[in-house]
Amino acid sequence: MLEEIKEIFTGRHTVFGLFASVAGGSLMSRVLYDWLDGVLHKSEIFFIGLLLFILGGLFFHTFHQDIIKKK
Repeated sequence: MLEEIKEIFTGRHTVFGLFASVAGGSLMSRVLYDWLDGVLHKSEIFFIGLLLFILGGLFFHTFHQDIIKKK
């Protein structure tokens, strides 16, 4: 069981996890965009989304590198 969980994060299934994250992120971003549209301007929403995208990418990269180092 533990080896299967490791495979999800470090093996070939990482690509599928990445696609799932992108799809889920795009759906959530659309919901948040509709919700924030009345509160913020479109450029502010864009920069918030860009910041979250970059932070998510940095977290994913750092998390993956930590797992590789532990091997």
